[in-house]
Amino acid sequence: PDPIKTEGDIGVFLQPQRPIAPAFAIESPDTYRKSRGPVMSDNPLRQILQMDGEERYDYFLSEVAEEREIWILVNADNQFLKIVSDEDGVAYLPVWPHSELAQDYAQAAGDLSPKSISLPDFFKKWVPGLTRDGLQVGVLPGEDGELWITAPDELKGDLQEAMTGF
Repeated sequence: PDPIKTEGDIGVFLQPQRPIAPAFAIESPDTYRKSRGPVMSDNPLRQILQMDGEERYDYFLSEVAEEREIWILVNADNQFLKIVSDEDGVAYLPVWPHSELAQDYAQAAGDLSPKSISLPDFFKKWVPGLTRDGLQVGVLPGEDGELWITAPDELKGDLQEAMTGF
């Protein structure tokens, strides 16, 4: 099927052609359900992707607070990836702390590439736009399909708190 495109306040959204559904979705840390523990490998990317959702969320906050940028995936037309869970209909923007992790996720799609968003731009433009458009943020999807889904304002607050340590 062709991608579904919708106009939004912060750009054009691209629904992926391949179905990607998280194993579960959450809206706040209070409702987080832990998965079984990670199985570590020798590959540093695999080690990160095999962490449980809460560990990946903490890793994301730490890395983004230090680097001051967030990575998303875009297609050749500069349309960013939006995923809608088949399970519960939650629409979210997947984000990563490094281009390598985003690229690893995009390998199967072929036509997606990582794009950096500076943290000031994310706070000033993306957070209000995502909120207006009713999109959540899916933080650092793991190998098992699990990810931490949060409201844009909650992620902004968590990132601002994490930046106080840097």
